[in-house]
Amino acid sequence: MWRPGGSRTSNFLASASTIVAAALLIGLSQANPLAVLSELPDPPCSATSNRTGTFVDLHSLIRKGHDDNYLVSGYDYNSNFTLNICAPVLSSDNLDFHALSDAHNISAFYQKGGITYSLGRASSTPKFRGRKLILEYTGGSLCPKLDSNGAPVDGKDNEDGYRKGALLSFTCDRELIGPARVSFVGQQNECSYWFDVRTSSACATVKQQPLGPVAIFGIIFLVALLVYFIGGCFYQRTVLHARGWRQVPHWQTWLGALNFIWDAIRICIFSVTTLCGRAGGRGRTGRFGGYAPASGEGGGFGRASFGARADEWADGEDENRLIDQLDDEWSDG
Repeated sequence: MWRPGGSRTSNFLASASTIVAAALLIGLSQANPLAVLSELPDPPCSATSNRTGTFVDLHSLIRKGHDDNYLVSGYDYNSNFTLNICAPVLSSDNLDFHALSDAHNISAFYQKGGITYSLGRASSTPKFRGRKLILEYTGGSLCPKLDSNGAPVDGKDNEDGYRKGALLSFTCDRELIGPARVSFVGQQNECSYWFDVRTSSACATVKQQPLGPVAIFGIIFLVALLVYFIGGCFYQRTVLHARGWRQVPHWQTWLGALNFIWDAIRICIFSVTTLCGRAGGRGRTGRFGGYAPASGEGGGFGRASFGARADEWADGEDENRLIDQLDDEWSDG
């Protein structure tokens, strides 16, 4: 007849706790810390390829307050371009952009016929398209209206709300001297503009992780240790009906280790106290380098030296007696 708490229940609980602990440990051992870290979001102005795992950081290409903007020649387009990478262009607040009420956060523009056109607002999220790294700026000035032949009409904006944009394509060039070289590639209908950026910053690099491999494996070890203690306590309490400290797995070993550490601390404290006492006793010297007698006592150098040696013998006997006592306690435990 089956009874609660019988041998079958104990065996079942023991097996269940063992299986749970083993499954957790196996899952932790099979976990890949680098794969977990690779799923973290990329920092601003950087990107990771989902296809190859390549990581590129373009943060060094950002022009800041003490630098100038990137100036790009348009060649046969008869206009030059001003742009920044992953950030707004510098000193754009004083410009009056065509068909754009808000002049803040503009990352690229050009001037033509006395009019300033925006090519889009700043973006700090480059992305991989296949093996090519690109950065898109959108939301610029209104695109021009097209005639029946598909050619732009000067001085007229489109009525559909299409706005100018820029596409920056990055190419890895480890031999390039300088941070980057930006070239104008082309445009379509004066609405979409393409630029090529050659830079060593577009080459693959190592992604900075918030936690190193040592920290990751340290966390795994702590989790495994936690599983060991929880599973062991569950087994000791439910199967062996242990209470108190006896619920801890291998509690005898842990108790012995704690006793050893405590005994070592006591011995160190006693030794330091003894050495300090001896140093204080030697500090009282007589006229000829011997121990001076205590006030109110007769005698000279010989008696003081004998008394000091007697104190040293007594201290040594006390220390040996303490060590023997600790050895007896350790043997009994």
